[in-house]
Formats: sequence, structure tokens, C-alpha cells
Amino acid sequence: MGRLWQTLYLSQWQQMFAYLPVETVIKDQQTQYYQALSSSDKAGDSTTSYCSCLKHYYHQ
Repeated sequence: MGRLWQTLYLSQWQQMFAYLPVETVIKDQQTQYYQALSSSDKAGDSTTSYCSCLKHYYHQ
């Protein structure tokens, strides 16, 4: 469910995110993705997880 919200937020910011293969990026970078989610959860701020996803999208 979190990935759906993440895609929704990012696609409202930049429409191109509605068409990116989120599941593929997460599968390829699963360890880093879950580390970023954990850091964001502990900090109470989702910035870390969004930055992590954006970085992985950029490098694809």
C-alpha cells in the first residue's frame, strides 16, 4: 500500500513517475529500499525513502 501512495505523491509532483516501473526498481534495490524505509520510519520523516527512490530512478 505504501508504494501506491509513494507513486501517487511522486506522480503529482512530476507526472512521469506515474509511468515508471516502481516494482522493478524496488526489486533490483530491495535492501537499500528497506533500509531507507526503516530510516524514514525512525526519523518520522519520509524524505529519506523518497530521496532513495528518486536516486534509483535516476540511475536506471
